[in-house]
Amino acid sequence: MDSIRAFFDYLAPEWDANQPPELDKIINGILLPLDELLKQANTILEVGTGTGRLIPILAQRYPNSHNISVDLSWGMLSQARQKSLDATLIQSDVHNLPIPNDCINAVICHNCFPHFQNKPEALVELHRILRQDGNLIILHNLNRQQVNAIHQNAASEIIHQDILPSGEELDDLLRQAGFQTTRIEDVDSHYLVTGRAG
Repeated sequence: MDSIRAFFDYLAPEWDANQPPELDKIINGILLPLDELLKQANTILEVGTGTGRLIPILAQRYPNSHNISVDLSWGMLSQARQKSLDATLIQSDVHNLPIPNDCINAVICHNCFPHFQNKPEALVELHRILRQDGNLIILHNLNRQQVNAIHQNAASEIIHQDILPSGEELDDLLRQAGFQTTRIEDVDSHYLVTGRAG
């Protein structure tokens, strides 16, 4: 994981400048149909927070939830801290989270799932920390084809193999980790897969 950590540390200072200006609007639109589910969550864990773009969005949409944001990259978390001084930030690898069993109501993985080096292992770890009937949300503000093209054609070979699986492939991975898949969307505007912990 050291190489992927270094890759994102290097990109962190310029990350926000390379994002679409309407990104907040796009994310809010993707989250809208999930509001009923997430408003009931006492604790939301955001995995792969990056520069913290989602932190204020979650705080505004779900003010009654305690939100925790995790990222592998210290450089990314440093950028997130500048935006949100009171956010709960943790530097950690998704495959080994410093979080007790059965204590999180919802996990959101925004624009990060392809970078999980062992996806089955990461999903088992996320299932471990989720409460019974807790929800996992994997979302991208691009569709699968667009995400994979960006990674496969990136200047750095480090992320060339960081591929977003098809909905069917992810459904199989979720079931193997103990989840029930509840939504699969891979459309022009986004990719969204949700699962409930069994």
